[in-house]
Amino acid sequence: MRVGFYGGSFNPPHFSHFLAASWALCSGEVDEVWMVPCYQHAFGKILAPYEDRIKMCEIGASGLGPHIKVSDCERHIQSSYTVDVLETLCQKFPTHRFRLMVGSDIAEETKEWKSFELLAELAPPLWIPRGGYHSDSLGFSLPEVSSSAIRSRLQQGLSVEGALPNTIVSYIEEKQLYRTPC
Repeated sequence: MRVGFYGGSFNPPHFSHFLAASWALCSGEVDEVWMVPCYQHAFGKILAPYEDRIKMCEIGASGLGPHIKVSDCERHIQSSYTVDVLETLCQKFPTHRFRLMVGSDIAEETKEWKSFELLAELAPPLWIPRGGYHSDSLGFSLPEVSSSAIRSRLQQGLSVEGALPNTIVSYIEEKQLYRTPC
């Protein structure tokens, strides 16, 4: 089984996150995509509650078919570093071949990651062309959508239509998420 490991804050998950998961499947590089919301941010960023981020990912992935799954594995692994999570997953699923799904916007930040070289050996990167960032020679990119911009709009009481599935917007409103800066 070839698995796209798609880690992130997903704070909140938006259309480009779900498009990236679909793109990875359609690329033929992976058989499944595991969306893995971080339990705690490795760089200490304040996040919406973990359970809410898991639920929003599940809501968004629910209409995309059975090959996009949401995993809460970081809850059970006592590290917020991607390399530690993937080491654990590689041990737990020795027949799986993992690919690390990484947005092109993160390319310059990988030198700040813990053991990125080892991480790339465990799960060779599958670079996702993100809007507004260099996308190699692909000639296209996913729509430019930002969770931080979405949070800012929500804090100001502005519409986020077109950035998030309506089902996630409803969940955010019901749970009163992102009303204050986080």
